Amino acid sequence: MSHWIVWPSVFILGTIIGSFLTVCVHRVPTGQSVVAPRSAC
Repeated sequence: MSHWIVWPSVFILGTIIGSFLTVCVHRVPTGQSVVAPRSAC
């Protein structure tokens, strides 16, 4: 597979996983659900 497809795919997958892990780090210690409710500002 070409590098111009692999690296952007790795970047996008990394940002998705990183975002989910950030949600887990903030919600799990307080006992909140990771799935619901939606995030709020």
